[in-house]
Amino acid sequence: MGCRVKEITEVKERHEKFLLSLPQVVGVGVGLSQVRRDTVVILIYVKRALKRKERKAFPNTLEGVPVEVIVSGPFRALPETSVPEKTDKR
Repeated sequence: MGCRVKEITEVKERHEKFLLSLPQVVGVGVGLSQVRRDTVVILIYVKRALKRKERKAFPNTLEGVPVEVIVSGPFRALPETSVPEKTDKR
């Protein structure tokens, strides 16, 4: 499956600029399908549920790779202070 993930990541990267330009898109990635758990797909994360007209702009596949849209809401970066510091335990 690792080889397939690499191939699909390359497809996603070739189309990333286009995907990020679509309405309400906050991110794109590669992961397991929400529908068919054994299938690796390109994931498009959107702020809110899409209207039918908006959804028509989204591809169902890219270069033969299935594409799924996931309503995630907006992404927010965590402040740096929320990341635990590494400690040397020597």
